Amino acid sequence: EKAGKNYQPVRTNINLIVALLREGGTQDDMRAVIAMKCREWKGKPDMERFLRPDTLFGPKNFWRKYQGELVAPPAGASA
Repeated sequence: EKAGKNYQPVRTNINLIVALLREGGTQDDMRAVIAMKCREWKGKPDMERFLRPDTLFGPKNFWRKYQGELVAPPAGASA
């Protein structure tokens, strides 16, 4: 929705999310990645097409790239 897309909760998309949760990903991390990539890519025709589940939640992209780009909370901040 945030990306202005209409991806459905089909098995292929859900499996990506479930796999990330099993690996220790959180709903908050996934939402933060969506928000971050929407800010970076939305409105840029060469990048906007990558606002899709397999790019955002694919294990290679999510763990090796996007999750690590998230800003860490300040030390001592409550979760």
